[in-house]
Amino acid sequence: MKMKGIEKILLFLMIICVISCQRKEEDHDPVYNLDPELMLRLINEQRTAGCKCGDTDMPPVPVMKWNSLLAKAAYEHSVDMDTHRFFNHTSFDGRSPDQRIKATGYNTADWAENIANGYSNEQSVMKGWMQSPGHCTSIMNKNLTEVGAGRKANYWTMVLARPR
Repeated sequence: MKMKGIEKILLFLMIICVISCQRKEEDHDPVYNLDPELMLRLINEQRTAGCKCGDTDMPPVPVMKWNSLLAKAAYEHSVDMDTHRFFNHTSFDGRSPDQRIKATGYNTADWAENIANGYSNEQSVMKGWMQSPGHCTSIMNKNLTEVGAGRKANYWTMVLARPR
């Protein structure tokens, strides 16, 4: 069967549309093995409700914004912990959270990092962090305005910061 001129043009246009409409992974912010919308919602529900971190009453604080650079720093640390089978705020190569954050290009004035291991979903890791006074205090810190998180296997990292 021979295609007519118009059919060739339509086929060509369809192929171009399919190719140009496909999104490449690098064309958008990666999800970093978690649901960023759910994670942000869980964080902001806690922040707007207020809570108790250990024995300390924490009043409601403003919501946070998701930041893909912080999510990148978080995800890469989770990958590092999973790859090298360790659990620490200091990277396998000796870098601090501050150094990892700055390496993404994020200019931070203040930051905190929460890590966790063994949790299977966003709800359970948030519950664990909220039951830990130190992690809870980081999440409820009114001076921190942006957040990103990443997960590799069951290694979780949350980076909270305020831009300079």
